[in-house]
Amino acid sequence: MTADILTAALSVTWFRKKPALGLHHHSDRGCQHASKAFRDKPRKFAIRCSMSRKGNCWDNAPTESWFNSFKNERYHGIRNASHDAMKVASFEYIEQFIIERGSIRH
Repeated sequence: MTADILTAALSVTWFRKKPALGLHHHSDRGCQHASKAFRDKPRKFAIRCSMSRKGNCWDNAPTESWFNSFKNERYHGIRNASHDAMKVASFEYIEQFIIERGSIRH
């Protein structure tokens, strides 16, 4: 993943969902999240950012847990007909997760 892909995804998500003010984005210390290109984008949308502390895996434990569930439920052992089919299944999983948790209101 590169910073340009990450910033594009953030922009698309922001304009599509139009989240309320006060959104908080937490990430690990990946170079794309730490890049100036990415750090500038959340500021434009008034998103508060935080990063895990160096060497502390517990800061990001809830997110890592979610990705584990995602991989087990939508990736491991599943054959998709195409790359596009995998993208659609992934998108649907994420959308359903957001709707069930009420994280983002429509």
